[in-house]
Amino acid sequence: MGKQYQPNSLEELAADPAFQAWVLNPTPDNRAYWLDFLDKHPEKADLVEEAKNLILGIHHYFGKEPTDPHQLAAYYEEISQRSEQTLSQQSSSLRLQRIPYRQLAVASIVLLLATALGWWWTNQSDSIHTYSTAYGEWQTVILPDSSRVKLNANSELSISRNWKEESNRTVWLTGEAYFEILRKPTSGATFTVIADEVSVEVLGTSFNVNSRGEKTEVFLEEGKIRLAAGNEETFMVPGDFIAYSADINQFVEKRQHATKPYSSWKDGVLVVQESPIREIFNKIEDIYGIEFQVKDSSVLETTTTVRLPMDKLEIALPILEKTLGRKIQQKEKRLIVQ
Repeated sequence: MGKQYQPNSLEELAADPAFQAWVLNPTPDNRAYWLDFLDKHPEKADLVEEAKNLILGIHHYFGKEPTDPHQLAAYYEEISQRSEQTLSQQSSSLRLQRIPYRQLAVASIVLLLATALGWWWTNQSDSIHTYSTAYGEWQTVILPDSSRVKLNANSELSISRNWKEESNRTVWLTGEAYFEILRKPTSGATFTVIADEVSVEVLGTSFNVNSRGEKTEVFLEEGKIRLAAGNEETFMVPGDFIAYSADINQFVEKRQHATKPYSSWKDGVLVVQESPIREIFNKIEDIYGIEFQVKDSSVLETTTTVRLPMDKLEIALPILEKTLGRKIQQKEKRLIVQ
């Protein structure tokens, strides 16, 4: 399936074998593809959610996956027949004969999925465990093998529940995290981090992964890791920094003996050295879920160095004001730079 795949209808998407595989049997590869699809086509989010619910409902009630749009229509009708009585009982004022066929089918599915989704999530929770942080929140996760992961704000880490028993340990990251991985005594055992389209394979090491925005960035402090992305592969040694762009499917930045404090956030301080103010603003927006509004756009390309405490935005703003030499006014979720 190419990157330009564009489903035009609920039926087309729900009947797609690749989409069904992601919904019913998620893997790192298909998860990465569909998350990337949603990122590039946010207007399809409602369609994707509706198609997911339909597949889950059909799979639970019929034990099958639809293979073409005609089968979907048949399932629609059967689901509607099953739930027509339920719909009538739910609302005595509901006139089923006046509801278009597609709307009736969708309404029926919503009712039936109350049970189906509960069943699905219970099964998912048996196999996948997720740690997440909100804006302005940080968390240290102790993995089953005693490795430590520090999650930055607005981030998510997922692991398999039987992960401790697996020889090859894999986690999935959205956002940013700092890893301190313990070497497993089993010969050949690996630890792999999947972040968007980048795979970071390690043995025993400390490193930072940031998968926000247009690039996935990896900075290695200790040990050795293998980095695979697209058709490229490289090995990193301590002090290396690499950035990968999924848009052009290649590494776009490589530095040896990198001196920038890429993982300073794990110690509660955001340190940005000799970087455009645009980069500083982007990091603050990612951490606090707040938006900068700049009246003079030329300030964005100005290069500066700043150290900001991360736990309290109200403390960081006066420091940022002094560094920029500009007043910053906060209005709800906006920071207006004068």
